[in-house]
Amino acid sequence: QRRLQQAGVEAAAESLAFNLTVQFHVDHEKHLEAKRQKELEQQAALYGRICKQQEEHAAGARLLDRMLREEKSQVIQMITERRERREEEARAKQMEAHEQRTIATAHDLFLRHKVNKRNAQLEQKMQAWAQKMDDKFGKFSQAKEAVRLEAEAKR
Repeated sequence: QRRLQQAGVEAAAESLAFNLTVQFHVDHEKHLEAKRQKELEQQAALYGRICKQQEEHAAGARLLDRMLREEKSQVIQMITERRERREEEARAKQMEAHEQRTIATAHDLFLRHKVNKRNAQLEQKMQAWAQKMDDKFGKFSQAKEAVRLEAEAKR
């Protein structure tokens, strides 16, 4: 009976040792599985953060790209407006210079007309004076001739 008891105790000890070993291995596997699960969750969280950062970077890049396109568009528009303004100013200066030349030409023509008219008036006056002088000289010549003829007649 002692042997049976001893065998029973040994069998119970072996069974207990086996159960403890199995329980240890099960607990160890659970622990390893929990550890793997935790690592997977950490990797998933890290992947999620990386994806979120990539999305933020992509959104930032899109925003920056849009801002650069808008800035480029504004710069092009400013350059275009400045060029158009300079061209308009150049056209205005050309028109003003043309108007000034036209005014100067018209004024010059007016002054020439006035001078020509005055010269014509002076020419008429000079011809009238010359005619008057010719008439007076003619009368003087006739009187001189008459005096000479009279003097000859007296001689």
